[in-house]
Amino acid sequence: MPDFGVSQRDRSRAVVDRECARAGAVHRGQRSGEWQAVHGRGGGVVSMSARGFTILELVIALGLFAAVMTAVGRVLLTQKRLYRELGQRADLSDNLRTAGDILGAELWGLDAVDGDIIAFGPDSVTIRAERAFALACSIAGGVVVLNRAMTFGVRSIAAGDSLLVYGDSAWHPGLATSVSSSACADSTQSPVRAFEVVTYRSYRASDGAFYIGVRDAGGLQPIAGPLVSSGLLFSFFDTAGAPAAVAGDISAIRIRVHMQSAEPVTRRGVTVPLQDSLVSWVTLRNNLAVPVISNPGLTPGVR
Repeated sequence: MPDFGVSQRDRSRAVVDRECARAGAVHRGQRSGEWQAVHGRGGGVVSMSARGFTILELVIALGLFAAVMTAVGRVLLTQKRLYRELGQRADLSDNLRTAGDILGAELWGLDAVDGDIIAFGPDSVTIRAERAFALACSIAGGVVVLNRAMTFGVRSIAAGDSLLVYGDSAWHPGLATSVSSSACADSTQSPVRAFEVVTYRSYRASDGAFYIGVRDAGGLQPIAGPLVSSGLLFSFFDTAGAPAAVAGDISAIRIRVHMQSAEPVTRRGVTVPLQDSLVSWVTLRNNLAVPVISNPGLTPGVR
């Protein structure tokens, strides 16, 4: 091969100069915002952006994102707690109204003089609760034929119900041993009351909470709750407004119900159940004398 006077050292220096010139061009292109094509070892072309993110910028972005998400999370948590509190408060109000309506309706129709109140105490009352009223076409041989078209009440008369049959200017007690259909001729009809003995009281359930329950022939069933401890209180008064000593003297009943929510709610960092109470007066409609209540500001009435 002919020698043109270029040594190996000169060739290496020329190669280095070309690479430096190429690197300077790439650097100038990156600073001007251009895209450069860099050939990889496999012959492919890799595009390189002229602008990226620094670590400081990433840290600032992540910090802002964390702050925004924390604020959003607090708002959502507050809304969830508020929604839960409103739901528990609505359930609590419904339970109070249910208890007041049931007890008021059952006690309002009693006649203490006729023995409708069997037993009473601070947290319980046992009564003859009327379930049906009917007219009897005939009463003979212990068989009472009822006019089905003239039967009213929460349910029909059933076997096992206690009966009060009016005849000879007085109510006569009896027991319905069986119930069947029969023809009822037009004739003088006598009123018949069907009732069952029930007890309304507060009790502690298996879950540890207190409830208002009703005990009948089928057992004890809850009707409203949960209560706080000693959350059901009855007070019985006679026509003079004094506490009644015997059942026959009762003319008005004061009912106090103190309930709590089924689940606790969090308010100002404290998690406790909500509480509310109801006080109502029931004047027995069949004992017409209105008692004079000694408690100022509380007027007896009928719910």
